[in-house]
Amino acid sequence: MATSMRKMQRENRRALRKTQREERRSIRKASRAFKKEEREERRAVRKSSRDKRRDRVNDAGENVRMSRSERRADRKATRKASRLDRKATRQAVKEVKSEARGQRKAARKGQRSGQKEARKIMRGIKKDERQQKRSDKKANIKKLTQDKLNAMNVSSTENTTKEVDNTKVEKTNTNDNKNTTTENKKSIDNMSYSEAYRTQRDANKKAGISHYGDDKGYFTWKGKEYNTESSSEKKKRTSKKRKGGKKLYEAGGFLEPGIPTLFEE
Repeated sequence: MATSMRKMQRENRRALRKTQREERRSIRKASRAFKKEEREERRAVRKSSRDKRRDRVNDAGENVRMSRSERRADRKATRKASRLDRKATRQAVKEVKSEARGQRKAARKGQRSGQKEARKIMRGIKKDERQQKRSDKKANIKKLTQDKLNAMNVSSTENTTKEVDNTKVEKTNTNDNKNTTTENKKSIDNMSYSEAYRTQRDANKKAGISHYGDDKGYFTWKGKEYNTESSSEKKKRTSKKRKGGKKLYEAGGFLEPGIPTLFEE
């Protein structure tokens, strides 16, 4: 469709150029004929005026001889009239050519605007076709995926029923655990800090959970989290063991080991 439209536009441009070329030729031909006719008229006028200036006696036998001043005036008037006539001829030809040029320009402009509108319409049609093709492709992919999904669901119906039963059992167990944890939390919040600490520490000892470093051994009391490590255990954990003997200092540097000083007992 696009190729046929471009071909038609090209043919229209060629036809317009051909017609305008023929118009220009006809105008040039008419202007040449018009100029020739005007030139012949001017020649006839100049010849008649020259003959008139040269006449001595007319057909009736009367003396029609011009004086020198009259001949000069007649010659000047004839030349001026021929100049004005040539100027008017050129102006007329120029006007005709400019009018024809404007008409040709308007015709080309109209053709270009028409072709531009046609191209715009064609682009819109192509855009709609692309969008339609894209939407059809998406719909086709969606349909294929849905068909494959349905096939997968049909093949795995038995497995899904078994999994659903297992998940029901697991959900009941998790619900029981949740209930127990919520009850413990409620009871710990009602206790004092020492009671909550002691119950959690005993529970950690029974379960074999470390009192520090394991998230399972921590407990929350009134919105804050605490561990069950005792102060002695914390002191033992945080204390650092020194390696080597005592370091004895002096103003100049280290003393050699074994030398008695005032600081020793």
